[in-house]
Amino acid sequence: MAADHAAALAAAFENDELIAPLPQAAVADDATARALQAAVIARLGAAPTGWKIGATSVEAQRLMATTEPFYGPVFGAHVWADGAIVDLPAGFRGVECEFALRIGAELPPRPGGYGVEQLVIAVDAVVPALELVATRQRLDGMGDARRATADLGLDHGLVLAPPLMPPPTRELAGAGVVARVDGVEVARGSGADVLGHPLEAVAWLTRQGIRLPAGTLVATGACTGLVPLAPGQSAEGDFGPLGRVRVKAA
Repeated sequence: MAADHAAALAAAFENDELIAPLPQAAVADDATARALQAAVIARLGAAPTGWKIGATSVEAQRLMATTEPFYGPVFGAHVWADGAIVDLPAGFRGVECEFALRIGAELPPRPGGYGVEQLVIAVDAVVPALELVATRQRLDGMGDARRATADLGLDHGLVLAPPLMPPPTRELAGAGVVARVDGVEVARGSGADVLGHPLEAVAWLTRQGIRLPAGTLVATGACTGLVPLAPGQSAEGDFGPLGRVRVKAA
């Protein structure tokens, strides 16, 4: 049965379709949900070029009925440059302003993961980003964190600003972020809204046993919450002196 769910989710991702909500037994616990995600990735036949982390704020964890973050893969074919015009997927839910951190040298899995000070050295670029969030299931909202985990972490793709090098990694907690739609401010926050600091999100990911090759991009979670976006509208993440990133919905 798990193989059937994996095949259905993979086909929905590839064909931009929606499937019936996964039965609760398919996402009964974290291990089951993560195993289903891995099976979907294997079905897709493409290695992730990065990872997204979700539920990295208290409010997001409340909405997703969890006490810790979740993760999902990012695929190279679903990464676009600043200013891209992107077709919104069938299960589109909105856009999030995030700090993406690029790993400069491979971080192999190890017990206990890596600490923030080790990650300061390991990260070679900070990239202001917009994540397009989508589900492959017919849901009223986004479901809980386990359902999101199985559903590729609800990631549709990332829009990236030019990378900042050397990375201003230590400054990110205090960095303000403003989300705008068609030039109008709709939300604001800061790097501190991501587990206190975006590096803490990456540290959490390293404790999940995931190998992070050199060049891996990790989207660390929303600074401004989920922002609705309709076809024809443009979204902007304004990261102040760290840059801006824009996307237009086709």
